[in-house]
Amino acid sequence: MRFHPTESLTIGAGATFGDATFGVNGYVSASRDDRRAGDGTLSEEVAVGGGLELAVRLAELSRGESVANALPFFFAGPNGSAYGLPVGVAYRFQ
Repeated sequence: MRFHPTESLTIGAGATFGDATFGVNGYVSASRDDRRAGDGTLSEEVAVGGGLELAVRLAELSRGESVANALPFFFAGPNGSAYGLPVGVAYRFQ
């Protein structure tokens, strides 16, 4: 879902869902003679969340426009939450 409150600003929202598996592998050394190795995998869980799109037109070009955007999102599941804020510059073809 997107709307344009001004000619140069775009705001959008959406729902997200997914799953993930995290793994670790490594060793811990308490002294030179004592080394312990370990590895493991956390279980796969379903997560749900939401995100926004915030975009501002930087320049209008002959076949499109250049925009700066931010896409904050979050996921929440039984094992915790994840948040992100990707930002970038894009070219939208028209």
